[in-house]
Amino acid sequence: MIIRRFNPEKDSVKDLARLNEHPNEWQEWMATQYPAPENAIVAEDKGELVGCIHIFDSGYPWAVIDGWYLKPAYRTMRNARMLGQFAESQLRRRGVKLIGLTASVQMSKVLKRYKYNDTTKEYRFLLRVL
Repeated sequence: MIIRRFNPEKDSVKDLARLNEHPNEWQEWMATQYPAPENAIVAEDKGELVGCIHIFDSGYPWAVIDGWYLKPAYRTMRNARMLGQFAESQLRRRGVKLIGLTASVQMSKVLKRYKYNDTTKEYRFLLRVL
C-alpha cells in the first residue's frame, strides 16, 4: 500500500468521492462539488484508491481532518497509522501546529493512544498539537 497526496491531474475525483460508505446522493454531490481534493491524502493499492483522509486546510497554523477512511479489507491499525502519520507530516511541513478532528466515541478512545485529546464528551472533537 502506498500513501500519498491526491493528485487531481492523475486521480479521479469521482473515485475519491465514492471512497466511503455514504449514501449515493452524498457521493454524487461530492463527485461534482468536492472541496479542495488536492488536500486529501490517499492510500493506493495496485492502482486502486483504498483509503483517504480529507483535510480542510485554509492556510492557517491549524487544520481539520474531516474524514479518515479505509475500505473494510484494509482496516488495520497499521494502515490507519500510516495514513495518519503521512497526513501529520504533510501538515507539519506546511507549518500547521494544531490538528482538529471529529470522531466517534470508539475512534476517540483509539486516537487517545496517539495523543489526540478529547475536548468534550458530547461532540467528540479531538485536538492534537504537532
